[in-house]
Amino acid sequence: MYLHLELYFWALVKVVGEAGMPIVHVYMWSGVSKEAKQKIVKGVTKVFEELGIPPQAVEVVIHEIPKENWGVGGELASEKLKEVKPP
Repeated sequence: MYLHLELYFWALVKVVGEAGMPIVHVYMWSGVSKEAKQKIVKGVTKVFEELGIPPQAVEVVIHEIPKENWGVGGELASEKLKEVKPP
């Protein structure tokens, strides 16, 4: 399952794993603060908790991609979205 999120930054979330044992991959631009990463991990885990999955079964992997390695609408994100800064 893929979910595209457009918040203060671009992220692609991929959920893999056995039923009830999700591994969530979050692809986002480089430069996100440690505090923001902690909020992402807690928030993703909370969603699965609400579905009845114990928090210890949820794994979250954050992949940081430089904006110059991310394309949006045929342009590099580093050019097209240069004013957008990660939290």
